[in-house]
Amino acid sequence: MAKIRIVKFGGACLTDKQNEETLNEEGIDWCVNAVNSMLADSPDPIIIVSGAGSFGHHLAKKYQLTLGERTLNYGEINQDRIKSRRQEIALGMAQTKSALLTLQQHFIKKLVSAGIPAISVSPSSLISLYNPTEEFLDNIEDKETHEANLKEDRVLQETSFSNQIKRFVNRGLVPVLHGDVVIDIGQRSNVLSGDTIIEMLCKAYSNEDEKVPVAFFVTNVYGAYLKCPTEQDEVEAKGLIREFKLIKTEQDEQRQQNNHSLIMNMFHPQEQEEVKNNSRMVTPEFALVDNKDVTGGFEAKLKSAMSIVKANKDVDIFIVKCGTEDALKVLSEGTLADGVKGTHVHCKLK
Repeated sequence: MAKIRIVKFGGACLTDKQNEETLNEEGIDWCVNAVNSMLADSPDPIIIVSGAGSFGHHLAKKYQLTLGERTLNYGEINQDRIKSRRQEIALGMAQTKSALLTLQQHFIKKLVSAGIPAISVSPSSLISLYNPTEEFLDNIEDKETHEANLKEDRVLQETSFSNQIKRFVNRGLVPVLHGDVVIDIGQRSNVLSGDTIIEMLCKAYSNEDEKVPVAFFVTNVYGAYLKCPTEQDEVEAKGLIREFKLIKTEQDEQRQQNNHSLIMNMFHPQEQEEVKNNSRMVTPEFALVDNKDVTGGFEAKLKSAMSIVKANKDVDIFIVKCGTEDALKVLSEGTLADGVKGTHVHCKLK
């Protein structure tokens, strides 16, 4: 059985997120070395997904590409305003894509120079989204046929996407995908996050012959915390959540019901009682949320990790910090050993 490893390098690993379109060369070199170590440690193929960081989010936010035509109030505007907004969206998509390719090409060049057979895959050439505005729906005469065509198109896209990735992997290449600006059939533009791409990859490799047993989210923090950590908290791993374990009964699994209970374990055992005894502490805070991040920041990453393990109970997900020995150990071993900082998200049957 083919076992595929997915590693997502967040935008903060590759770029300086505080300065527009600025590379983080030290972080990029660390990521390249980490991939080389992973390839040396195991023959299992790797798929890389990279974040946009300062090469995408500021432009997507400036042009409101996640909203597309939703910024229009059709009841109060004329055709000239609609035309103007559509031109603005087109220009925003072009500028954002250009910036993304600049980062992608630099990262690919570094990977290839290190002897890694990396090949760039542009999601926007394979995938579109569908989030229809009311105006869009009002102009559809035969909604039943429209929905049927959309469903068929979605299946074709997913098949084309997975087949393309598999062709590269089967020929010994390392596909490198990235968060991307894409066509949205219902609102003209949208942003496809790297975390969503990982969900799609896990779905593509979910049969008996091909699996994704492990996926790594490499970020600028050690993992999920009970509250936003100070620098000293990070050093001491104070408030670090070591494990999110979703529990699902075999009966629910057989009935294909999406019911789960959640067990949360802390890095420091002495903090476990604090969590247990604090009835208000029902969800963690999300560290270092970036208000320029149009894809939801760390909260979206954790939700995506939860969604993946709910749909694929055999996938283990690890959140680790770029540039650390802890991360290298987790990436190499595919597990979170005692004393190693990180967050493990997984699902178990009982």
